[in-house]
Amino acid sequence: MHRLSLVSLWRRGNVSAFVAAIIITLTIGFYAEAAQAPATVQAPTLRAISNEFVKVVEQVRPAVVFIRVVTIEKGQPSASQDPFNFNPFEFFFGPRSQNSEPKSYRKQGAGSGVIVSKDGYILTNNHVVGNADEINVELSDGRKLSAKLIGSDQPTDVAVIKIDADNLPVAPLGASAELKVGEWVLAIGNPFGLSQTVTAGIVSYTGRHNLGISAYENFIQTDAAINPGNSGGPLVNMDGEVIGINTAIVTGGVVQANAGIGLAIPIDMAKDIMNQLVKDGKVVRGYLGVGIQDMTSELAKAMGVKDIKGVLVTQVFPDAPAAAAGVREGDIIISWDGKRVANTNELRNAVAASAPGNKVFMVVNREGKELKLKITVQERNEADLDGGNRDKDTAVSRTGIMVQNVTSELAGKFGINGEVTGVLIVAVEQNSKAADLGLRPGMLIETVDRKQIKDTDDYKKAIAAAGDKVLLLVRQQSSKFFIILPLK
Repeated sequence: MHRLSLVSLWRRGNVSAFVAAIIITLTIGFYAEAAQAPATVQAPTLRAISNEFVKVVEQVRPAVVFIRVVTIEKGQPSASQDPFNFNPFEFFFGPRSQNSEPKSYRKQGAGSGVIVSKDGYILTNNHVVGNADEINVELSDGRKLSAKLIGSDQPTDVAVIKIDADNLPVAPLGASAELKVGEWVLAIGNPFGLSQTVTAGIVSYTGRHNLGISAYENFIQTDAAINPGNSGGPLVNMDGEVIGINTAIVTGGVVQANAGIGLAIPIDMAKDIMNQLVKDGKVVRGYLGVGIQDMTSELAKAMGVKDIKGVLVTQVFPDAPAAAAGVREGDIIISWDGKRVANTNELRNAVAASAPGNKVFMVVNREGKELKLKITVQERNEADLDGGNRDKDTAVSRTGIMVQNVTSELAGKFGINGEVTGVLIVAVEQNSKAADLGLRPGMLIETVDRKQIKDTDDYKKAIAAAGDKVLLLVRQQSSKFFIILPLK
């Protein structure tokens, strides 16, 4: 039919219509052939990628174990712990006398772990096995063995257990410091009791912290599906190396299930903790002895510095390494042992990793000048919080503002001339009452409840003695005003 139509157009001398018909005919023929051709161009590439995933799973999965724990607790289990604990006599006649001796019950839990040595050492989470009275391990080949706790570290949520076995499959440990956002990773574990489950995703973020999950946070974030039961299992790169220990999930609702945000302890941190636990049964951390906070653009402006990277010293504790080295309130720590520290989390982890007794050089920015201070690291006492960097003091938590001793140079920067007595505001918490009332960095607090304030010690004592609100006399440049600040 096409042939007859083209001939007739040519005979009629309609050249334009003839050419157009030729083009349409060829185009239709091309797409018809393309539609019939099998789409196999990408198949070899996809198959190669799939084979790589299979190789990684075959290499690591034999070393992943299912951990079941039992904890003996006193009292009566709640309904969620024992849904069948219904007593018909109590329904009609009320509960039994509270004077009766509380009974004990067995609370069960489960998680994952990864074998790191042929003689049975297993790396897992503290929250899986740390408080367990019984630990049982199921291997990938179906064997079930009891395990003993070698050691656990709550601040990092790392624990090590051991089973009595030899020639076990071992998962190779990689280097999490080399991880890059966007890399493919696999999570292997026992979510909801479904043993040997493998999920895939990418590294979504590295160095995630300030989540309140553990004292030392430097998490790898991934969108590989992680659910209850994955805790303690490995996060694996495409070289078949363990680069993290899955430990937590972040969800937007009540149901604790995968929402695309899983967190893993970097294997570099986990290895260090594991080695100490195996060798000594405990973890020893370094101690600096300062209160600290992150720098912000607002703080940097108030402190007269351009770079917002660094850690602001808010307190120096007496008889601590920092005090002995001459660290002062208001110093900005910019490096520790030759490495830059951008925030409090980096400094906290770096100090904790420093061996007690070592001498470490720390660089601080003090009023625009860089100073190199020599720190003799002490051992952190368990009573000290945050690895030697304590939580905000009571005055900060009650007022929402942070202050430091004022100097004539600092006062001059903020246009405060003449005689200067009081403490200088260096930070104000966002969305706090102090912020709502207009308190800002650079303002000077001269009196608290009509009492003259000479330094930060005076200020802290006055705030501690105050009731549910406090009267402040505040100076901004040449102006003064009173503020009634509600306290938390």
